Amino acid sequence: MARAVGPKVSRSGGFCASSLVALVCVLAAAAPAAGSTLPSSMAALGDSLSQGWGSAGSPSDNPAASWSTGTNTNVNSHYLRLLALTPAISGHAANYAISGSKMISTYDQAASAVVQGAEYVTILAGTNDGEHPVRGILDQGFRRLALGLPIPIPP
Repeated sequence: MARAVGPKVSRSGGFCASSLVALVCVLAAAAPAAGSTLPSSMAALGDSLSQGWGSAGSPSDNPAASWSTGTNTNVNSHYLRLLALTPAISGHAANYAISGSKMISTYDQAASAVVQGAEYVTILAGTNDGEHPVRGILDQGFRRLALGLPIPIPP
């Protein structure tokens, strides 16, 4: 049986709000401030969407096509865009996302990003949670990242 690829759509026809909130929050926090240096390491947290699941035409992960850490030039991932700006990130992109995982998994995935010392983190999670409230769970993962990783403060 084929599995649908992409964010779940609620009965009201909108994208799962938790997925969108997670993505927007992390990208906004990760944008470099004027005069700051670019990251030399990055990590991806989340579910199948961060693993590029199904993008090769088969029901499996395809990390090379990840929107976050992928190396496929057709995708133009965050990693490739950062690599074009700074060679320091070369080879320092880790994808801790797990296909099929629920939002609660981002807490454990965040621990891996902390150990790595990731300077840039993306999260796209919640597509396997359906319509269950997940805001508190997401906050736990953000808290783990905030306490474990240094946050650059612009001059």
